[in-house]
Amino acid sequence: MRIAWLIQELKKGGGHRHCLEMSRELTLRGHEVTILVPRGRLLTEVPDFVEVIECGRAFDNPLVSIPLNGPAILRNLPPVDMVFSTMPYMGILNTIATWLRPVRGVHFIMADEYHLFDDRTLIKSSFFLALHKLTVLFSYRLPLLIIANSGWTQDQVANYGPRPKYVLRPGVNLDVFRPPGKRTGSSGKHTIVVMPRKHVMKGWPVLSEALNQLWEERQDFEVTAISQDPISYEGCEFPVNAFAPKDDAELVGYLQQSDVFATASTAEGIPLPPLEAMACGLPVVGTDIGGIREYAVHGVNAWLVPVNDPDEMKDGIDHVLNDQDLRKRLRSEGLKTVKRFSWKTYVDELLKILGQ
Repeated sequence: MRIAWLIQELKKGGGHRHCLEMSRELTLRGHEVTILVPRGRLLTEVPDFVEVIECGRAFDNPLVSIPLNGPAILRNLPPVDMVFSTMPYMGILNTIATWLRPVRGVHFIMADEYHLFDDRTLIKSSFFLALHKLTVLFSYRLPLLIIANSGWTQDQVANYGPRPKYVLRPGVNLDVFRPPGKRTGSSGKHTIVVMPRKHVMKGWPVLSEALNQLWEERQDFEVTAISQDPISYEGCEFPVNAFAPKDDAELVGYLQQSDVFATASTAEGIPLPPLEAMACGLPVVGTDIGGIREYAVHGVNAWLVPVNDPDEMKDGIDHVLNDQDLRKRLRSEGLKTVKRFSWKTYVDELLKILGQ
């Protein structure tokens, strides 16, 4: 089977990991995968197992680049049997592709796209935000096979359009994300690993405030911050070591040398970083958002706290750091949990849905 992905921007992140990991598993099974992306929006290295075609012209503003390069993406679409897409505008391009050629279109919804930019971090204009919402509503009614990445995402879509028939939960590459054989170079302090992003929805302002409060009470920890975004740590009173890993092997190295993973997202379809942290043997402290409940159970395999509450986040991290037995139990149960979330299983289910 020949497959083309229509992607509006390819960078390090959960949604794009979804695309690349799915493509890796498909190519291992003998399928051919091509990714089409607007020129200038290829922001990460792409593995050799997929062909990437940059289309059109490079524009600094993605809000301009994505629609203006749509015709170029369609012109460069190679002969394929299946077209995959994610995000509303690419779903519309996918639909046009199915009108122009005898191909089957599949659209993946990975978040509550209707409210995704409400905090105005990435879309500041009221006009463009309203246009985005109209595009989302239209995309939910496209004549494509639509698949949600979680039951929570499925429920959110159902608030605004037809309920997606299928749910496919993404996985973890357990050949890469795994517990350490042995910890090295311990500083004698607890290491808390975080993944700050500039999007307010990812919760870094709340998490950094919680860590500042924790530092006032105890100074026996340091923070490893992993991010590709330009993040300022100027207001952080706690010690921060910031890294931008070049690949997953380097990322895993930082996770394996940490003691706790903390995240304060306010909404996600199904967050992958906590699941990957679990696979590396880390206890997870996270916010009790809809998507994380697809795999996290409070007090069993993770410690969940209310959303947008730095006091509760601080108390949750403090509690996990203080209770060695709890950390051991969260690690053990987390490792059991991730075994249910593999890309092999994901692609098995996808091919069943596609009748392959």
